[in-house]
Amino acid sequence: MRKLILFVLLLWSGSMIAQTLQETVYLKNSSVIKGEIIEQIPNQSIKIKTKDGNIFVYKMDEVEKIAKEQAPVSDFNRLYNGVEANIDMGALISTQSGGGSSFLGGIGIGKRFNDNLYLGGGAGINLSSGGGKAFPVYINPKIYFPFENSKLDLFLDARGGMSFFDGGHAGLAELLLGIQIPVSRTTDFNVGAGYLMSFSDGNTSGAIAIKTGIGFHSSTNSVSARIHKDPVPTRDNGIQLGIEGSLGKSLGTVESVYGVPGPYGINLTLGYKTNPQLSFGGGFGFDLIKESPDMFSVKANQELPIYGKDYENDIYWYSFMLYGNYRLTNNRLSPVFNLIGGIKKYRIEQQEYHYGYNVSNVSYFISPEAGLSLRTTNNSYIELKVGANLSTPLKVSEPHITFVDDKITTSSVYVKIGFAHTFKWLSK
Repeated sequence: MRKLILFVLLLWSGSMIAQTLQETVYLKNSSVIKGEIIEQIPNQSIKIKTKDGNIFVYKMDEVEKIAKEQAPVSDFNRLYNGVEANIDMGALISTQSGGGSSFLGGIGIGKRFNDNLYLGGGAGINLSSGGGKAFPVYINPKIYFPFENSKLDLFLDARGGMSFFDGGHAGLAELLLGIQIPVSRTTDFNVGAGYLMSFSDGNTSGAIAIKTGIGFHSSTNSVSARIHKDPVPTRDNGIQLGIEGSLGKSLGTVESVYGVPGPYGINLTLGYKTNPQLSFGGGFGFDLIKESPDMFSVKANQELPIYGKDYENDIYWYSFMLYGNYRLTNNRLSPVFNLIGGIKKYRIEQQEYHYGYNVSNVSYFISPEAGLSLRTTNNSYIELKVGANLSTPLKVSEPHITFVDDKITTSSVYVKIGFAHTFKWLSK
């Protein structure tokens, strides 16, 4: 009887080990595909079927190695909880006429209780383009919505608290929608946009908030580690969506005031990845700079009754662009080069009298960029680049504006951080 029981136990344990092992194909481009190998032609090709039913075929010269590994305990179970710290930076663009803009930074700490709920708090500093400073303090609940079959999380970030500045304070409320992208087992990259509202003495004001940040959390064992479904293999082609934020230093005749950096802006891009290293497409951008008051002198007229005094102006422009992006290698970390070209359409707002107008002329630009591209998941990339925006001079023919110079330029050098993801749409 003992021998029979031992024999049954050995059979059972053997079957359990077999059930928890799965075939894993490691590709030379750093992709990892897990599933069942359903066909293998020696020295030619291999065909593997993943758990969700997708079938992929690879040439053997694309394969680094093939192994049998233990399958995850659960198909999709992050089991992620614990203390989390965050560092944020970004920009606020006022929705009020003449309201200006701000650069912001902050730190936060809290606890993520499960896959969906985080509760914490934080503090920061806002540096306005007008030279003012504010110090917000807030509570910060977040709700996460994990993407199925992906390492990405969509999240809703809410903040409420007080902002303190010289001469007073104001209440604040902010709601932001973002994406969390895992960089490693202990680090995440966050990017998002939303709306901030402040209120004081019965008055309210609002601003568009654009933020990026890094999150740090503990991940010391399998209980706190993120465990996902088998990753989707790296796509060699497909539709690619991206978002970028930049902070620059003007090289043109338009200079920012108070030593505040500028211009700064955001780009949204839509393109097509033609092969593992090359993509191209188009996009839309928004940039803003608070220019020096000695750039413009405003003539007296009935529409704008200012008599011989110069005022600061917010200059912002919309960019319509075409781009090409080239990763030098197909490794996880690679040098990357961009070339962007397009047109800029301008608007100028005079703060003192909250008066704004659209400039009828446009300027043209070209922007070479170079930096590093990190593939954070098989189809997601974070890129850090430096570049130069070289713009043609802009002539302004508005009857009520006189320039110190008869034309201005908005060329700049800048640092840019961005995120792009390749989708399966139109992939081959």
